[in-house]
Amino acid sequence: MRLYRDEQGARAMITVETIVNELNSMPEPLLAEVLSFVRAAKNKSVQPSQQLGFQRVAGLHEGQIWMSDDFNEPLPDEFWLGDDD
Repeated sequence: MRLYRDEQGARAMITVETIVNELNSMPEPLLAEVLSFVRAAKNKSVQPSQQLGFQRVAGLHEGQIWMSDDFNEPLPDEFWLGDDD
């Protein structure tokens, strides 16, 4: 059983039974959307390193990449508008 607050702040309880009862009255296409949402929500709560089965290591490739000195400079109009040649 899980607790949540509705728009008025009143406490309400939602149980698995309530969710199942609601799902039982839904058409099949909507059930597929709900299933997709539930799976996406579960995957979103898992960190990418947990999905891959290893921990990320900060600084592992330090010094192996570089960024141009003018990286933050505005791009020329030709970049956005294309060359008129």
